[in-house]
Order: sequence, then structure tokens, then C-alpha cells
Amino acid sequence: MDNKFFDPSRAEDDFKITIDYNCQWFHDGAPMQRDRLKKLFSTALHYDAKKDEYWLVTPHEQGRIIVEDTPFIITDFKWDGHVLDLKSNLDHVTSPNADNPIYLKNNLPYCTVANHIPARLNRAVREKLIDIALSQNGYNDDDKTLYLDANDHAHPLARS
Repeated sequence: MDNKFFDPSRAEDDFKITIDYNCQWFHDGAPMQRDRLKKLFSTALHYDAKKDEYWLVTPHEQGRIIVEDTPFIITDFKWDGHVLDLKSNLDHVTSPNADNPIYLKNNLPYCTVANHIPARLNRAVREKLIDIALSQNGYNDDDKTLYLDANDHAHPLARS
């Protein structure tokens, strides 16, 4: 994990935070209602891809949290014909490119946002981007994958 405050020898705090498959945040079993608090926590959230673990890490505390799939979902996008910007439910913005592409996991598209954290594209965004990819004739018969050409890279959106 790439975080200057993370110390594997430091005791782990129990934040009692979980994030369900629909990206709903819970504290001690109760839904977190305040988006400002979730946004604040999201700035301290880090993903350890090697261990598939999510951590809240601050200069004074650190602890794992439970995430069923991903903490963020892409709920909106901007498209100008060549440039694609994606926006998450907690206002993280990313521009997928060759170094940070959209990728498929269980045939669903994901991208990476702040602190290397994966975010799943919601159904509405995915379907609109699929329509754009179809208009680009982005289907590749060789690997049976539909690609969106955006930000100078071919991003997979669906595989048959």
C-alpha cells in the first residue's frame, strides 16, 4: 500500500465501517447518512491490491474496513467525442487512459479513482457508454469484447 502514514507495526483500530455492494456506507451496522462524512473518510481510504484489503489511514489511526465490492460507484460522466471523465457517487473524478484504463471484472466495467481505489460503473453509465462504443464500431471479434475509444485508449466495456 502506498501511504506515508501506514505503519504495519502500529496497532490496528476498529472503525466498524463496512461498505456494501451498492456502495452504501455503514458504521456499526447503521447506514451513514452524511455524504460530507463519507467524503472525508474517502480521502483517508486506501486499497491494498496485493491483499485485497481496504484501510482507513490517518497520521494517528489506521484500520481495515470491510468492503463487499468497491467503495465507489461511477454515477455520471462527461463525453466530448474523444475525452471521457467519470464521476463517482462521492464526487471523485477520473479520466481513464492507457495508464489508468477501464477494466472488466466479472464482465462489469471498473476504473480506478483516488488512492488507487476501484470504482464500478453503474448500469446507466455503462449502458450509455456501450451505446457510444457501438456507434464507434468498437466490437472486436477476436476477443469478443466491446471497446470504447476514449482518451487515446481502447477501454473494454463488455465481453460476450
